Amino acid sequence: MIEQIFSKEVLLWISIGSGIALLLTAIALPVVIVKLPTDYLANEHKKSWLDSQPTLVRAGLRAVKNLFGVLLVVLGIIMLVLPGQGVLSIIFGLSLVDFPGRHALQCKLMRRAKVVESLNWIRKKFDRPPLRIPETC
Repeated sequence: MIEQIFSKEVLLWISIGSGIALLLTAIALPVVIVKLPTDYLANEHKKSWLDSQPTLVRAGLRAVKNLFGVLLVVLGIIMLVLPGQGVLSIIFGLSLVDFPGRHALQCKLMRRAKVVESLNWIRKKFDRPPLRIPETC
């Protein structure tokens, strides 16, 4: 039935893309999760290294960061039905994209018991302290 909607070539490329996304998220997500400060959610207005860069550099890097974040969110949504770490990819993508309410949305997603357990399980494997999830964000 799905072959009636998509050609075999499109399905092949979707499968290849899903495999590549799975591989990249399996490598990148643990690195990012381990590097997060324990108070990541508690410190919403912390200045980043990007804020101290010249305007042109800052604008270009922000654009690339936002595009990469949107790509990760889209891939995360796709990985909710295909193999991959969908929810973690969405959280990682949302942490990169600049939009109003980003912090509140991250808090809402990261307060889910399974998500917190997964994040802290990865951090424990690398001898990092668990993330502190504030009661209110």
